[in-house]
Amino acid sequence: MTLDRARLVALAAVVIGIGTLAPTVRLDTQPTTVAEQRALAARGDAGAQFGVGYSYWVGQRGLHEDAEAGRWFRLAADQGHADAQFYLGVMYREGRSATQDADKAADWFRLAADQGHAGAQFQLGALYDTGEGVRQDGAEAIRWYLRADEQGLTEAQYTLDLMYAQGRRPPKDRTTAARWHQRAAEQGHADAQFHLGTLRLDGASGPRATEAARWYRAAAEQGHADAQYNLGDMHAYGYGVARDDTEAIRWYRLAADQGNAGAQVSLGFMVAMQMLDGPRDDGRPGAATRYWRGPDPQGDTRFRRGVMNRYRLEAEQGHAAAQFYVGGIYRRGQGVLRDTTEAARWFRLSAEQGYGDAQFALGDMHHTGRGVRQDGVEAHMWLSLAARSFQDAEDRDRSVKARDVVARRMTPDQIAAAQRRARRWIPRPAT
Repeated sequence: MTLDRARLVALAAVVIGIGTLAPTVRLDTQPTTVAEQRALAARGDAGAQFGVGYSYWVGQRGLHEDAEAGRWFRLAADQGHADAQFYLGVMYREGRSATQDADKAADWFRLAADQGHAGAQFQLGALYDTGEGVRQDGAEAIRWYLRADEQGLTEAQYTLDLMYAQGRRPPKDRTTAARWHQRAAEQGHADAQFHLGTLRLDGASGPRATEAARWYRAAAEQGHADAQYNLGDMHAYGYGVARDDTEAIRWYRLAADQGNAGAQVSLGFMVAMQMLDGPRDDGRPGAATRYWRGPDPQGDTRFRRGVMNRYRLEAEQGHAAAQFYVGGIYRRGQGVLRDTTEAARWFRLSAEQGYGDAQFALGDMHHTGRGVRQDGVEAHMWLSLAARSFQDAEDRDRSVKARDVVARRMTPDQIAAAQRRARRWIPRPAT
């Protein structure tokens, strides 16, 4: 993961957001009527000029006009008003009321930053990080982020968290990263809570896993889709929390409803596993099945179609795991007509992305000739790739053994051809 331009722009937008970074001049100490404020502004009072501009910026008192906001900000900024300089920088960076101009944005941010304006310091750091309006300079970016962080700006803390975690501020120090994440997380920053949970979870068990779940829950309750997905996983496997299928599905569904592809697949997978495993010992359906069907199920056919539709939705978006599951459903004929040709098509789409299970399945189909032409070279190649893709030693051994079975019926030239194709193979993007 890298701290890319899109993330920095998003963080900058949060800093600009009203309420996240209030002006350093307290507007409630300014004149209470438009007439009083304008009178002071007309006499050259920088604070009043900024106040008029800010009213136009946020639409106070029925006003909202970027051009007027920019005019008043400029009058105040020329007198050295830091908030006005900051907002002029924002306007030039975003192209509001003026032509978008990163160079001018950097100039205004610097003037405000030199006066100690935390938001401007963060924005200037972001410009140095991305190379907009200034020469790209990671060290200079960190210097400005640190100055904003010293004033307690949460977004600066979180940005530095990520840079530490990525090793962009050497030496890479996970303890320091965790400490910085903790500061932002304790202030309620959902992304920081999520990443702190991930740091706690990395290779952990026992109390650390429980703490990871606590931070994931804090982020999940703020609507963080990745945290919801991970919390669902933890409940599904009983890792750091009590195993609870109903809770797992609840969090999967919240994440899935936000478009999280992994959660959508996991939700379908849990339901499918419950369906395949059959009822519980007492004859009642399992928790996942009850949750999916609801209080008034309308039969297995509709239920199975729901599972299939969930998988297919994600498969058509290019999700490799979902493509593999759809292929498996067609191969077994569960809820659909059995179709080994269609199964092979979905396996191939998944296998071409490097999904080990799909590579193994496609290799097996080429070995037996089910759904595809029987082809030892293809079978050998896909089984070799599966062995390379699998992380689990048992899965790798299974792939190697299957490939060796195929090789017994191949000539040395065919084996050499399959090995060359496996070496030259590169994964394709999702389709």
